[in-house]
Amino acid sequence: MTIEDIARFTSFYSHRIRKLTLERASGSEPPSEVFQALRNLNIGLIAPNLTCLHWYSEYLWEFEDVFSSISLFLGSNLIDIGIHIHPENSDHRNFVATMANKYPNLEVLRITFGSPSPPADFWEEVTPTFQFDNLRSLIIPHLSTTVLERLSRLPDLQNIYLSDFNFLVEVPRDLQGDKNRFPSLKELVVVTANFDMCLNLILYLSPTSPLRRFSLTCAPLIPFAPSMREWQQLLYLIVRHCNPDTLTRLELQDSDYIDPDVLLPAPTSSLEGDIEKIDVEPLFAFKNLEALELSFAYGLSLTKADLQRISSNWKSMTYMYLCSHYPSYRVPTINHEDIVALVKACPKLWGLGVIFDTNRIPETPTLLLEKPLKRFQRLKVGNSPIESVGVITKFLAMHFPRLAEVMPCGTVRQFPDSAELSRKWSEVQEGLRDAILERRRARVVPN
Repeated sequence: MTIEDIARFTSFYSHRIRKLTLERASGSEPPSEVFQALRNLNIGLIAPNLTCLHWYSEYLWEFEDVFSSISLFLGSNLIDIGIHIHPENSDHRNFVATMANKYPNLEVLRITFGSPSPPADFWEEVTPTFQFDNLRSLIIPHLSTTVLERLSRLPDLQNIYLSDFNFLVEVPRDLQGDKNRFPSLKELVVVTANFDMCLNLILYLSPTSPLRRFSLTCAPLIPFAPSMREWQQLLYLIVRHCNPDTLTRLELQDSDYIDPDVLLPAPTSSLEGDIEKIDVEPLFAFKNLEALELSFAYGLSLTKADLQRISSNWKSMTYMYLCSHYPSYRVPTINHEDIVALVKACPKLWGLGVIFDTNRIPETPTLLLEKPLKRFQRLKVGNSPIESVGVITKFLAMHFPRLAEVMPCGTVRQFPDSAELSRKWSEVQEGLRDAILERRRARVVPN
């Protein structure tokens, strides 16, 4: 690079750069020499008007020496920072500890950690300076109680994404339901293996926050998945601490794996001493729900009466998944007629997940409706029993002519005992798609 090249870059290009993302491409070499060459130029900030910096060089240890080059891009105009750090590294700690002071206008902050859980002294050092008054979105694995309490007072914070947090203590009873917490929070997404921390987190929420989406995924260690009693307790807390007028999307699920290489076995029976089933009726307080997922390891055990109450209370629902990611050990008590009635009664529903009995469908199905429901497009069937692929395909195509996705639970690798069942449902999906194509071809007018 010549002096003329540098002059041209600094004069015509550098000030135009607004966003920079550094990631490790597959098979790439650490760009240490490139950044060292840039530092040697002594031209100051490479992009002085940069507003968005995503610096994920630290995903691998061999990229560690690249971190120091981040200073080439740290201008005062940054409002969006994403960074991967190792809490044990003093330079990384210092960077996080000084961010609020250096970038007071920061609106979006994403921090990922290179260790499963940061040492306790990390938060002791960082907490006093973790103050971002203009923050709108935060993505971070771990939080201390002090930091969460401070975040709850931010006037503009709208989105929080948490994972693997382990440090939250229960809110004192006299402080629960504080209406001044999270005045602008619209989306809260949580992934964790610690169910007790989930309960504590909800206690920090205010029923007056304009929360639209609450998503919780628990990645349990089977057989230590949360019991039905624990999920029921969580439902009650959600009703107490989430705004019934604004919540439109609720997702609560037990993940079926810890990571892609650790598969968890499915529960084979209820836990001793557990409640018989989960009651979803408390959630009817959220009249404006449009999307709902309740995928618990021990299932929901839905009845015909449950579906009738659901369809009476949630007229705005667009998709609703009410079956586990695991094969159910229960015999379903609802059938094909209940599914049709539910879809008909929910005028906006296009996606549904339930386990139901298909074996009562007559060999020559008849239409149970005045006309087919064309809006319905996706059906998640779990491990719903199936005898005749042809009969169920004909029945579904007759009632839901645009249904093109039929999904059983898990994969053959996860649940090899369900291989035959998965094969049959795959054939159903293939038959439904063939029917759609055939109808489309029939509508083509020949020349």
